[in-house]
Amino acid sequence: MLTATSAQAQTIAPIDRGWYDSVGSHTTTNENVIVGITDAGTVHRNWFVFAIPSGTYTSATIAFQLKPFAPSGFGLAGQYQSTDPTETYEMFDVNTSTASLIGGTGGVAAYNDFGTGTSYGSRVFSAADNNTTVIFTLNASALADINSAAGGNFAIGGVLQTATANGQTLFSFSATTGELSSSSLVLSAASVVPEPGTLALLGLGMLPMVGILVRRRHS
Repeated sequence: MLTATSAQAQTIAPIDRGWYDSVGSHTTTNENVIVGITDAGTVHRNWFVFAIPSGTYTSATIAFQLKPFAPSGFGLAGQYQSTDPTETYEMFDVNTSTASLIGGTGGVAAYNDFGTGTSYGSRVFSAADNNTTVIFTLNASALADINSAAGGNFAIGGVLQTATANGQTLFSFSATTGELSSSSLVLSAASVVPEPGTLALLGLGMLPMVGILVRRRHS
């Protein structure tokens, strides 16, 4: 009999990430993942694309890590910046093609896609999360889709659901260099090993073969 043991984690950096605004604009060289409403009133939603290793993650724990920091000279770059005490960030499945997302041609359709469809979970953020590593745990729907995407690419979108006014954002100025906000997907899958009893039975099963080999050597 086989049994599951402690989980083994894989940490995967995105192959690309960014934002689309409400008019469908995206700059392909900009990996900022700002989400919410800027001081100027522009609404952003963000997205991430990961290459999922081949395998089955049925018993896996999926976590999405967002690491906000505030480097000198950037104020609250990559962090929670809102006039509200808290904001709710929700993640969704993405049906827009990966090529369109990365190529900057997703447009308004991609922007809409990031905030609709199957929810992958939500989390309430506040200023207390600044300068910490925040773990965003994805739900069973996300896990099922990650399994379906194993061996290929998996895209996920995000929206700041409670942002209603200018100056309510999360992950502002979050780039991938230096101390700015980084992101990673952590996949945990349980290892499967034979139980001790199974190993013992296998050993007993090999004894007749050992006897045959011994007799052949003495004949």
